[in-house]
Amino acid sequence: MKTAPKNILVTGANGYIGTSLIYRLREAGYRIKAIVGQNSDGVCLPNIHTMRRGVDDDARLARALVESDTMVYLAGVKGYNQCAQELNKVIDANILFLQQLLSLNQNNSLKIIFASTYWVYGHKAPLPYHEDMTIMPSEVYGWSKALGEQLIRTSGLPYTIVRLTNVFGYGRGRRFEEVTSLFLKRAFRGETITLKNQGAHCLDLVSIDDVGEVFEKIIKKGSDNNTINVGSGRPVTIYQLAEQVNHISEKLTSQRGKIELGHPEDDAISFADRWVSIEKLQKYIEFVPTPLSISLEQFAQELLATRTA
Repeated sequence: MKTAPKNILVTGANGYIGTSLIYRLREAGYRIKAIVGQNSDGVCLPNIHTMRRGVDDDARLARALVESDTMVYLAGVKGYNQCAQELNKVIDANILFLQQLLSLNQNNSLKIIFASTYWVYGHKAPLPYHEDMTIMPSEVYGWSKALGEQLIRTSGLPYTIVRLTNVFGYGRGRRFEEVTSLFLKRAFRGETITLKNQGAHCLDLVSIDDVGEVFEKIIKKGSDNNTINVGSGRPVTIYQLAEQVNHISEKLTSQRGKIELGHPEDDAISFADRWVSIEKLQKYIEFVPTPLSISLEQFAQELLATRTA
């Protein structure tokens, strides 16, 4: 006998990760309800039940929670610089809206998957980051996610907290702009790729397709009060990233960017090395991260396709 599809509520559903995830879940047969911002620029998927924060009343939100098996919380403001400049928005989206939904919820069996970040570890934590480390965020973004994590843990609901590294890739073509897309576009045009702080610091880059795979597998597995890192587990310096981008660009377009090393900068938080251990993740679910070279080339092909469409 075929099991009925689960009912999934996704907040931030028209964002970068949200848009990609709901397409994936719909294709897998899940029933999706979406919550988007009051001033959202449109619905991300046809024939999907969509609510707007600040427009739909508490009763509708409460009913959506009761009717859902799992809530995937992706709403929020992200990024070191943006969060520092928009503190009120950070508090509202990353903390207060989460608290609102938790206070409205009357579904004691609701499972929560909360998108956090590896910035909660802070810039002085030993590398790679492990989930059992004491978190000591150094800036607004990390603090907001750390507070969100605590709200989840004290809610009494089953949860999985997902500490994401730097997510990249085309996804569904929405809000994918970050360091890899910037480097690729400049390489395609043969322009200069300037590396802040000489490109010496490391990131952990994980593709949006890998992130979608992990979220789907966690939904299938069910939440059991767990906190896991989700990344590649492989550090790459910004300089190495620029070199890989140039290799791919030259292969696909015969163009490459001129790599220019910027001056050393005295910003220990921005330019801290960051990467995670994914040992716990790989014990929790079956997951092998896609090699960076493969994900980067796929991203490059998708960007080029949109440029020539």
